Amino acid sequence: MEKVYNVTVNGKHDCVVMTELQALLVTLKFGKNIEIHDMTERHGLKPAYLHKQERIKGRDMTKILYNFDELMEMKYD
Repeated sequence: MEKVYNVTVNGKHDCVVMTELQALLVTLKFGKNIEIHDMTERHGLKPAYLHKQERIKGRDMTKILYNFDELMEMKYD
């Protein structure tokens, strides 16, 4: 089941839709260099709501900083 996670890596913050397994893999990869919170469990935020907000912003929306694949490919200090 996909959930919305609030992710902060190296001071950059974003909400990312991931499964629990994906969130675990990202957490293991970054260790102490990441803050990650389950916003679905904490506030009831659903992935569909996040996608709706992206559509509302339209073409002027700022680029989403992260998705699961980008987090897994990211190099860090």
